[in-house]
Amino acid sequence: MRVSLWLLLFCFSVVAPAQGAEYVLRIDRDEACPIGPPTPKIEKGLRALLGYKHSDAIVGFVLDLNGDRINDYIIQANKPLCGAETCPYEIMDGSSNKSIGTVIGDPLVVSSMKIQGHLVIQAYGHGGAKPGMYGTYVFDEGQYVEVSGIDLISE
Repeated sequence: MRVSLWLLLFCFSVVAPAQGAEYVLRIDRDEACPIGPPTPKIEKGLRALLGYKHSDAIVGFVLDLNGDRINDYIIQANKPLCGAETCPYEIMDGSSNKSIGTVIGDPLVVSSMKIQGHLVIQAYGHGGAKPGMYGTYVFDEGQYVEVSGIDLISE
């Protein structure tokens, strides 16, 4: 019971908005917490899409992305689908229980800025020896889409 309470408090502290910050949440894959899927009805599809076995706990983050006071879900792919330096996340709308996009990166930063009523998501990722890429995702026509990407170079 003590471990469960500590985990619950830790998970809450990770997703609690920071006052006065320029971002709402920084998402690191090593800090993902076990969450239930939005509904049991879509659990099977999520498990197949994100590589979870029936016995695996689905992990991710819960927050309201559009201000409707209904929790939305940023669900992390199971570890075997994550690369050494990045990870895919499925974004689920809490009110419709439908996918509203896929974001790839580690870390992700959920910005306090909104476009079309939804928080902007920024992602950094790289594949091994490559310097990396930084992308910005915004909500457009019912989905989170990447609107800019910058290839980072090192000299």
